[in-house]
Amino acid sequence: MAEEDNKIATLLAVEGARTSLLGLYAAIFMLIALEIKFELASLMREKIVERGGLRHSQSGQSSLATVPPRLRFMKQRRASTMPTFTIKRMAAEGAWMPAVGNVATVMCFAICLILNAHLTGGSNRAIFFLAPILLLLNQDSDFFAGFGDKQRYFPVTMAISAYLVLTALYSIWEDVWYGNTGWGVDIGGPDWIFAVKNVALLILTLPSHILFNSFVWSYTKQADSRPLLTVPLNLPSVIITDIIKIKILALLGVIYSLAQYLISRQQYLSGLKYI
Repeated sequence: MAEEDNKIATLLAVEGARTSLLGLYAAIFMLIALEIKFELASLMREKIVERGGLRHSQSGQSSLATVPPRLRFMKQRRASTMPTFTIKRMAAEGAWMPAVGNVATVMCFAICLILNAHLTGGSNRAIFFLAPILLLLNQDSDFFAGFGDKQRYFPVTMAISAYLVLTALYSIWEDVWYGNTGWGVDIGGPDWIFAVKNVALLILTLPSHILFNSFVWSYTKQADSRPLLTVPLNLPSVIITDIIKIKILALLGVIYSLAQYLISRQQYLSGLKYI
């Protein structure tokens, strides 16, 4: 008994050391990503100052009242896209910092997902705290060539949707596998009905997430009725599903659809000011 207790204590100590080491790696990658993000922001500010951006803004404030609204909007848009253009040019010139920062960010996010699966068994709430790590991603010429400041929220929303969809499918598979001790699912049986019902409810939640993620990527105004038409598709998933992850996906789909409608409406009203 004493020898078995020693073996169990040794296994627990080794497991704890592995978990601590993974946490240390995640912290190191997070520090690398934060440092590179800070350095890139500092470089962009220096480049803008060197180009005379501050002098241009100071001289433009005095004559802002005499500029027509459309030209004022174009100047503001050009000024807001200047940092993105700087990062694009840095990536095109082969700068190594954006790529290293992206690798560190992805590694930190992946390790945090592993720790979440190991420590909490795959908590549903953890992804909402881990996904903002992807805000540290930068545009580079190797991994994220089409990614820019305009799409900075797309990795966050896409990671949340993909994580919940994949874990929901895994939960359905796990319940069917262990409930029936294998793949011998009889058509018309309780396991077959459970799998088909929840997979169908999961599919009903996808249109809202697809529309919202495409909207976050492009950030262009879409038809106002399309997001609202997907709201009723999520209601059956909220009411009759057996998987909590599918219910979270459905509730999140309703929130996404309403948010997309409100943002598109605000863009439409803002565009009317310049017509």
